[in-house]
Amino acid sequence: MEKIYFVTYRQVEHAAEEHFRKYNTKSDFKTIVSYLFHQKKFLYDIPHIPCKITWSQMDDTSFFQVLTELPIMPLFLQPHFAVPEKPGKAIFAESIMPENLEVFAIVYVRNIAERMHTHNFFEINYVFSGTCYMVFENEKRCLSAGDICIIAPGSRHDITFDDDTIAVSLMIRQNTFERTFFQLLAQEDLMASFFRGILYSNTENANYMFFSTGTDHPDVKNTIKDIFMECYDTDIYSNACATSRMHLLFALLLRRFSHTIQIYDTEKSIAGRSDFTQILLYIQKNFTSVSLNSLAETFHYNPSYLSSIVKKNTGRNLSDIIIDLRMSKASDLLKNTDLKVTEVATLVGYDSTDHFSRLFKRTYGMSPGQYARENSRQEG
Repeated sequence: MEKIYFVTYRQVEHAAEEHFRKYNTKSDFKTIVSYLFHQKKFLYDIPHIPCKITWSQMDDTSFFQVLTELPIMPLFLQPHFAVPEKPGKAIFAESIMPENLEVFAIVYVRNIAERMHTHNFFEINYVFSGTCYMVFENEKRCLSAGDICIIAPGSRHDITFDDDTIAVSLMIRQNTFERTFFQLLAQEDLMASFFRGILYSNTENANYMFFSTGTDHPDVKNTIKDIFMECYDTDIYSNACATSRMHLLFALLLRRFSHTIQIYDTEKSIAGRSDFTQILLYIQKNFTSVSLNSLAETFHYNPSYLSSIVKKNTGRNLSDIIIDLRMSKASDLLKNTDLKVTEVATLVGYDSTDHFSRLFKRTYGMSPGQYARENSRQEG
């Protein structure tokens, strides 16, 4: 059986610190790791990491100790997996992540020189303690303990942090992010559409999502600890477990911290306002009764100004958004219940059944009654 050889994060941090003391300049991560391997300072066999308990059971001090002993494999040192040297070029998932994993976790190392770059996967940065700074093309964002920044593929960025900071990065392939994060928004079409528009803009601009979880809620932190555990396990179930725990992480963020969401897109500056995502959430949850005037009153905006920012950030008028949400709900009710058309119309916010029927036919090409019969026949 072929031996596994690796260096640890502790070795990399010590080598980076030694390089900084000697030359008063920081070296990059790849150079430090390459130096350790070329000097044959690597270790053999499976690293000694806890395997009899879930890592969320460890206190922070014990977990941080484990992080320093995690293995760094020579994967990206192979010629066909080379990380691009030029600043700003894309880093591919294949150059960092083991090919059998959809989610992978790494630790940020002190005294390492970072540089502006992009990548073809989603990067999720979480701060355990201290302070770090996400540097984008036209912005520098401070992250404190409990903050999470989800960076979209193609977004040009960098990260710097204070010496006492402990920060980690979770990398997740695009198709896995789609299956986990957007699956949770299956019933929230408006939010999903807005997030997709920002995160999949295919530019090198700063497109990211920000959550602030604070330090009083251990669930998020503990879930991230367990994601690390699965990423560094070696059995055949680790990938499935890591993906499932990532799904849980997104569910926790959307359930408990949706009120802290901030979205940033340099082409739509208003999206950086924390209250715009709250406006979308409010529309999504109150589409049966919301109107432009009631929405403006709730969020203390002038109605015409609110109408313009909704159109700017979604590409649609508020009235069209409300109709789409109502019709989608009506479709679901007609397919999956035995409710009468008049009852469905009332439930989705219409006093007039005739008006509801006209809008429904315009959307689906048939009357609500015909739609219900057609779907009932298909199920039969």
